[in-house]
Amino acid sequence: MRCQPFFLLLTLSLTAAPLAAVTAYPYGSLPTAASDADLTSAYNLWKTRRVATASCGKRVDNGGGTYSEGMVYGMLMAAYLEPNDTLLNDFYTFFAANLDSRGVMNWSVGSNSCSNNNANGASDGDMDVALALLKAATRWP
Repeated sequence: MRCQPFFLLLTLSLTAAPLAAVTAYPYGSLPTAASDADLTSAYNLWKTRRVATASCGKRVDNGGGTYSEGMVYGMLMAAYLEPNDTLLNDFYTFFAANLDSRGVMNWSVGSNSCSNNNANGASDGDMDVALALLKAATRWP
């Protein structure tokens, strides 16, 4: 089910607890052998492999370009897992530089895109960015 990551993040945000402290998750199953250290290690590996620099901020690389959904998944992870808001702000700068004429991020952009390429938006990405920004506002008021 596509929305399971959303519910896991929502569960974590409501409990304000590390992964190891979340014992009830009604929307699926949680790994029993994973620790906070495992989560941190996997996140850091993801950042090493997928976070790239563009002239207008940081982006989530999909092998040459960027999709809006990948950007906001990166923003969600940054809002929950980063020690400060620097990476989230860098992601948001790239996100905002690639808005279409309706004010949503173009769903697919080039590796150094910093403008509207008229690729149309994907509203699920923009709903998730709102969740990332709400979480960031609670962590870094």
